[in-house]
Amino acid sequence: MGDRLLVDINLPNLIERKIGRKELDKRLDEGIERKVIPGEQWFRKPENWYAMTSYSNPFKTPYTELSVLIENSKKLKKYLNRTAKAFYGIGTGDTEIMPLLWDIKEHGYTEVVVIDAIKDFIDTFVQSLRNLCYENSEGRIMFKGYNTLFEQLTKDDFLFHNSECKNTAHICLGNTIGNFNQNEIFSIFDNNMRKNDLLLLGVQLNINPDCLLNQYADNFAFEKLLRESIGRRLMGSRKLVWRYNRGNDTIEAWIGGLLVFRSKKYNIKKLNEFAIRVGLSPLESFTDGRVGVCLFKKG
Repeated sequence: MGDRLLVDINLPNLIERKIGRKELDKRLDEGIERKVIPGEQWFRKPENWYAMTSYSNPFKTPYTELSVLIENSKKLKKYLNRTAKAFYGIGTGDTEIMPLLWDIKEHGYTEVVVIDAIKDFIDTFVQSLRNLCYENSEGRIMFKGYNTLFEQLTKDDFLFHNSECKNTAHICLGNTIGNFNQNEIFSIFDNNMRKNDLLLLGVQLNINPDCLLNQYADNFAFEKLLRESIGRRLMGSRKLVWRYNRGNDTIEAWIGGLLVFRSKKYNIKKLNEFAIRVGLSPLESFTDGRVGVCLFKKG
């Protein structure tokens, strides 16, 4: 798929589709067989995720995470401006807009790659980017969208023809990395990153785990999200059993022996130590309450 200026062409031509309902259904069946439901399945009813705004979302996105970005924008901009921005999972896209605004307002140009297994999220984010173009008439946005899994991409998918950016900032906000096996997600980042690329992560901290567990277990909106996304044929009327796995700092939801949902919570020091082991250098980290934003560089 060729990259183009965002306002040049129609929405259907902006997004390369590598996964659809058939492939998602197959992955759900494979997950049931392995006794672990993969994370992209939780968002198959995106309207339920859009409905979880403000404090109905256990992560508090976009408000807490967004405030961390704004409060520390001076330090973050010196790294992130004039880099291509690659977003791993876009969701509501509220927080992700901020690094693009920095580039547009200060340089009049930005390059954006968006990856999500659920196409509706990309469609909505593209409209947000179009709005930015109209609000900043002199600004330009180069865009690529991939309706796919993170692991289905290669380094070349992040490159733009005639790019004005030397490096890419790989950005994964909203505690999305907590949905994965940690070795798996960092291996994906490593495969997609080039030397001197950046990695910006938004994480939920492992502070007051009992409170965290209650914010998930007693959340009717979150349970609706899981039940309607995964399907009643699997969950039916069976009750979800919620646990905090203290060994892994992971919120988990189970039905019998099937792990339906998981979300890892983080200690910044341990996250930095893990990143160093996989070849990433910690640059900055900022926290606000239960949310952390961490920046790394690949050597």
